[in-house]
Amino acid sequence: MHILNKSFGRALAMTAIMALAAFGFLFSITPANAHTSPGGCDSTGVSLSLTVLRADGTTPVGAGTVTPGETIKYRATLSHAGGTNCNYEGGDLDIIAPDGTNNDVDGGVIPLVSTSTPFVGSLATYVVSSADVSGGFLNASAVYSGGTSHLGGNVTPVGANTPAATTFEKLPSEVHTEVHDPAHIDITNGSVFEGTTVHDKATIVVSGPAPTGDVTIVLYGNGTCDLNPPIDGAIYTSSGGMAESVDYPALAAGSYSFLARYGGDANYEPVVGVCEPFTIDPVQPLVIEKTAETSYDREWHWTIDKRADQTDLDITDGQLFDVNYDVLVSATSTDTNHTVSGTITITNPQGNPAMNITSVTDLLDITGLVTPVVCAPSIPVVLGPGESINCTYSKNVAGPVDTQNTVEVGVDGISGGTANAPVVWGAPDNEIDECITVNDTNAEGPQGQVVCAGDGSDSELFQYTITFGTDAPADVILECGENDWPNEARFVTNDTQTPGADNWNVHITVTDCFQGCTLTQGYWKTHNDSFKGGAPTDDNWDNITTLAELSGFFTTVNSYPVVGPNVPPFTWFSVFWTSPSGNAYYNLAHQYMAAKLNVLNGAAAPAGVASAITSAEDFFDSYTPASFSALGKKHALRTQVVGWAGTLGSFNEGTIGPGHCDEQNP
Repeated sequence: MHILNKSFGRALAMTAIMALAAFGFLFSITPANAHTSPGGCDSTGVSLSLTVLRADGTTPVGAGTVTPGETIKYRATLSHAGGTNCNYEGGDLDIIAPDGTNNDVDGGVIPLVSTSTPFVGSLATYVVSSADVSGGFLNASAVYSGGTSHLGGNVTPVGANTPAATTFEKLPSEVHTEVHDPAHIDITNGSVFEGTTVHDKATIVVSGPAPTGDVTIVLYGNGTCDLNPPIDGAIYTSSGGMAESVDYPALAAGSYSFLARYGGDANYEPVVGVCEPFTIDPVQPLVIEKTAETSYDREWHWTIDKRADQTDLDITDGQLFDVNYDVLVSATSTDTNHTVSGTITITNPQGNPAMNITSVTDLLDITGLVTPVVCAPSIPVVLGPGESINCTYSKNVAGPVDTQNTVEVGVDGISGGTANAPVVWGAPDNEIDECITVNDTNAEGPQGQVVCAGDGSDSELFQYTITFGTDAPADVILECGENDWPNEARFVTNDTQTPGADNWNVHITVTDCFQGCTLTQGYWKTHNDSFKGGAPTDDNWDNITTLAELSGFFTTVNSYPVVGPNVPPFTWFSVFWTSPSGNAYYNLAHQYMAAKLNVLNGAAAPAGVASAITSAEDFFDSYTPASFSALGKKHALRTQVVGWAGTLGSFNEGTIGPGHCDEQNP
């Protein structure tokens, strides 16, 4: 007896067949060492069986059933077919499980199979699944192929298939339904208010593996099941048999019922749940009222523009000329701090259930969400029948862009509602710097004039005229030569005291002027009432003070033009008749008094003379004859005093300036 390795045997047979095919011949070859066993056998049949065992691998399932999730084992046996069939060996033995899995159970070598020595393969394990059930059975197969017969050649027919069917049993199940509101309160055979989101939960109770069939929840009207067509047909279907739920928020007031059905699968029988009736009671909508108020500030910004119809003007001595002035003030505005605010009142009508207000959302049509919305009591809050809640809101916005305000009220389980209010932008609540006070350095211009914007005009023009000339009735008295008349218009705002100003200058040249003439100090010291030499009095002395030549000379009283350090009596007349005696104070005083009287008499003083007059006045305002003399003759101030006296002397004597007068006809 020879035991062939199945792989080797197959390769040998295939090699022989391929070799003969190359020469055009194909016939059966008996191996050289083959012999019939038992003697005289002449057939190549096999006997194959498949047995189903419990998980212990020894207890047959037999006529029993298996259930989902159970572990079973398959065993395949090769036997001698009996009669004149020959012994055989080798080949391949497999078990095909119900799920299609191929299990090699021959261990790699199948020894001689004779009438007394069958071959039993290893066990193939399988876990029962309802997915593999066909017609209520689990079907497996044992397959043998490729063995070598002792008659010679392969076993024929090549392979044998033996099916094994195991009865599959469905498990008991039931469907339990619950109808409940959003808070999961059982309302079976009870009622909820209209707008409540109604849930139905279907739970499949099983005692085995997870079901795979569908659970369908059906909604019926009139509080009955299966007596009238469903309102929405099957409104929820779950697969896999797990506990599921469905929301149904759009039911009107009336009577309803839910019914759950389980269609069953290979594991479980179909089952219908209990009919669950309930009632939807009507609910009145919430009463929602709201207001929308607007506010904003307006800030005014002012400008001022001053101008005249003349910039450079040439006139002659004695001529009058009118210059026309315009002062324009204008305002523009900027609006800021735009705010929308208001109140919201929410009332739950009498006869309603208590309502849980979960949110109050306020929206502007352009700006969007308004926060915060402050409610008293705060949200969330439960409103009983007839109870109200008041809320306020305020929102700063970019500008007057919004036109409508909407509030949306959220209520637990039902639709809350909305309310609208128009957003209307009226006059500003506050105006800043809407008025100004205008003044002008020209007396003829606006003086303390109040101008306000927003009353129909945002600008105002002031117009006036000024007369220029060298004599009255001119508003501006000019001197011969070059004159400048700078003037300014200005304003200040009423709230922030913000100032603004603009100016205009008129340059006037006066020509053909009478320049006057000058007289010496000798003339002025003798032509007054106090001099007793018989010379006529010159009334120009009256231009000093009413005391004329007896006016104080830089004394503490009755002084012209300024108060000085001297002590009365120290008059113009006494100073004129005081000999200098080497004190330059008196030299300057004599020339100063003569120059001052000449100017008051109409003589035009050149710039150098005018400067010397000013310097002399500053000197006399600080020094007395004694305090100056105490400085000493080498003091630097003495040089200046001597210089001023020389300039004024030249003016009085006609060397500089308009020239000397005829003393007989000054």
